[in-house]
Amino acid sequence: MESSAASPPSRGSIVNLLTLKLVGVGIFAAVVNWSALIVSGPLGLFRIGLFVLGNVVVCWLVVDAVFAALDQLLESKLHDRA
Repeated sequence: MESSAASPPSRGSIVNLLTLKLVGVGIFAAVVNWSALIVSGPLGLFRIGLFVLGNVVVCWLVVDAVFAALDQLLESKLHDRA
């Protein structure tokens, strides 16, 4: 007996979810960069480390969100073809 798989989300919902994720990542980036500015003195090593680490995490989150959306879009295309 075959179990019916749930249909993949529509293109619009994938785009909306990606937009929400990217807005959240943008807010996270602003908070991390603002806190790096406030926490340490002018051009301290700790400040530079926070900026670099925070922005590496932000870049990773953006790439992860975009590739997850692309994966969902490809799955929906394959589901439509089947």
